[in-house]
Amino acid sequence: MQSLGKIIKYVNAETDISKIKIFLDILNCNIKYGLSAIDYNVYKAYNIPEDLRKKLLTKRENKKLISKYNKIKDFNIYKNRESFNKKFNDYLGFNWLYLDGTNLTEYYKFIKNKKKIYALSINLSDKSWQEVEINLKNYTNKYNELVLSKYSVVVENIIQNDTLSTLNGASLNIIRFIILKGNIYSSYLITSKNEKSVYADITNNIYASINLETGIIDYKGISIYQDSYDVHPFSNINLINFQIPKWPRSKRLACKVAESIKEVKFSEVDIAISREKPILINVNPYPNYQFPQLLNLVNYKAGLKNNINELLKEKI
Repeated sequence: MQSLGKIIKYVNAETDISKIKIFLDILNCNIKYGLSAIDYNVYKAYNIPEDLRKKLLTKRENKKLISKYNKIKDFNIYKNRESFNKKFNDYLGFNWLYLDGTNLTEYYKFIKNKKKIYALSINLSDKSWQEVEINLKNYTNKYNELVLSKYSVVVENIIQNDTLSTLNGASLNIIRFIILKGNIYSSYLITSKNEKSVYADITNNIYASINLETGIIDYKGISIYQDSYDVHPFSNINLINFQIPKWPRSKRLACKVAESIKEVKFSEVDIAISREKPILINVNPYPNYQFPQLLNLVNYKAGLKNNINELLKEKI
């Protein structure tokens, strides 16, 4: 996380505004609008007029929404991959197995007709994995190794939808939905610039708004630094007018997942699309607010606060 001093130094280099003026402006934005120093930097608030600043969704409002609409009873569901997979098994769309040290026979059945699988961390916040090439001659040793490591949840290889693979076939492309009280208020594609996972490093990703009605990307993709992309740098495929496949089914799945969690009314649902259907990848009861706000700001020159107030029929 960037320190205040680093942010001031960065904005000063970008704009030539004096450091003291930047500090006072950050302080003003925090007091008046709840913008954190990181919000200030990500949104480039130094270029935004006062009437728009007050309409930006900030950490303060996002925390209010989480506090009001999410009453989580079992935090383990969102921390432990085995618990998460059990809870949302009907929506995952792929086979998986938790290696508990007593199910070697199940592991053999799981791998016997496969060339490779992926071993994931039991810690849900850890998005790293191991690719495991199947060798039935030493499967016992591999099983024991995985049980003793943090990579104790194994999943079958997910073959990504061909259309999405044209964008980036070396990394899983993610469609993120932000859902509030059963309504999708934002959706965007997250795609890696190269072979890295989209969860590995947010600075390596491209984010692109998806039209909720059509499933079409109708604006340029952007990075967290607001660099814009007409085409995907990995594949040279046009981002603008790219049609997300299986769009109605993807929306329905995201909403079904959100509806299945009675204790969470404000969620971030990540979907991937296999060759057969949309599949659930992650649910976050602490939705990111910066990316949807940043996309709304860059594409529409507007804040998200009004959209949410209209959706809720009340002010946040």
